[in-house]
Amino acid sequence: MGKRKLIIGVIVGAVAGGLTTLFDSDTRAYTKAKVSQVKTKSSDLMKNPSQTVGDIRNTFDQINENVSGTLQKAINTLDDIEESLESVTGETDRIEN
Repeated sequence: MGKRKLIIGVIVGAVAGGLTTLFDSDTRAYTKAKVSQVKTKSSDLMKNPSQTVGDIRNTFDQINENVSGTLQKAINTLDDIEESLESVTGETDRIEN
């Protein structure tokens, strides 16, 4: 019962807060513009689903390449640090994975 009251209270509070902010004309204009943008974008997505999937795939590939490149740079940096430490300490034994 307490969980239900909490959820209802949060929803009622969000609705009341949202309605209160719409008394300001700048907020109404901003909200109207954003709703219009979402409507246009969702309409475009529905009209061209294959383009949407292609765009998502391209974005995922770019993120994957960036992460892979960053990880490779980190590995190279760690190798350089290890080599530097070996030269300073004079150790020649290297742990290989």
